[in-house]
Amino acid sequence: ASWNTQMVAMLDGTYCELGSQVVTVLFGYVIGLMGATCGFHFGRQCGLWMYNLRHSEEGNRDTITTVEDEMEGAMPLYREPRTHSHYGIELVDDDEVKLKPVPSHLHKIPLFLAAIALLVGFLIGDIVQGIQFYRGMTLLWCLSPIGSLLRWRLSGLNTKEGKLWCITLPAWVPWGTFCANVLGSTIGACLTGLNDRYFSEADPMERNWVRGLIFALNIGFSGSLSTVSTMIKETVILSEQHPGLAKPHYYAIGSCCCTMFLGLVIYATTVRIGST
Repeated sequence: ASWNTQMVAMLDGTYCELGSQVVTVLFGYVIGLMGATCGFHFGRQCGLWMYNLRHSEEGNRDTITTVEDEMEGAMPLYREPRTHSHYGIELVDDDEVKLKPVPSHLHKIPLFLAAIALLVGFLIGDIVQGIQFYRGMTLLWCLSPIGSLLRWRLSGLNTKEGKLWCITLPAWVPWGTFCANVLGSTIGACLTGLNDRYFSEADPMERNWVRGLIFALNIGFSGSLSTVSTMIKETVILSEQHPGLAKPHYYAIGSCCCTMFLGLVIYATTVRIGST
C-alpha cells in the first residue's frame, strides 16, 4: 500500500514540487516489480543453500551407507525416520506410555516480550516525552494486527472459483491476495489524501490524535493488509505452474493497474473535493 500510494501521489502531482510525474511512476512500477521478483528468487535460492549446507552431513552418511550396501550386494535396510531436535519431548511417569514429540512454543516468548517492550517504549515516548511520532507508533502497534488478521481471512478466497454478476472468475487467480492489495491500497490512498490536504503544513512536533490515527491506519492497518511479497511469490508460482503462458503477467500487471487506478481516483477525489 505504501509503495502504490507514493506512486499515486506522484501521478496526481497536487502536493509534489515537480507536479505530475507519469514516466517516473511507470518506471517505479516496473523497477519495483523487477526488484521484488529478483529478491524473491535470490531469497529462495539462499534458503536452498542453507538447507543443503545444514543437511550435507546427513546426505553424505546416507550416500556412503547406500554405496556400501550396493557393493556388498545387500538390500538397503529400513531406517527409522529421524526426529528433529527442535521438537520438545513430553515427559511422563508411566513407562508403558510411548513418548510422542510435541511442538515447542518457547520460541514465541522472546517475540512476545519484544512486542511488549516496544509498546512500553512507545508509551513512554508519547506520555513522558510528548513526541507525536510515538503516539502514532502506539496506535500503529494496536492496529497492525487487525490488518494482518483481515488479510489472513481474505486468503481463504485464493484459488476459489466465483462469479461477479454474470462473469465467472478464473480459479487460478489468488483472489484473496488481490482483494487485500486493492482494499489496502485504496484505504492508504484515501488516508494519504486526507493527511496531505489537512496536515501537510502542520507542525510535525504538534501532538494530535487525528494525525496519529491517520498515520497508524495508513502505515499499520493498510500496510499489514496489503502485501507485495505474497503477490510476487504467487506470480513466480504461477509462472512455474503455467510455463509459457501469460497468466503470471496478467496477475501482476492487473494487480498494479487496479490498485493504481482506484488509488488515483480516491486520492484525487480526497484532495480536491470541496476545495476552492
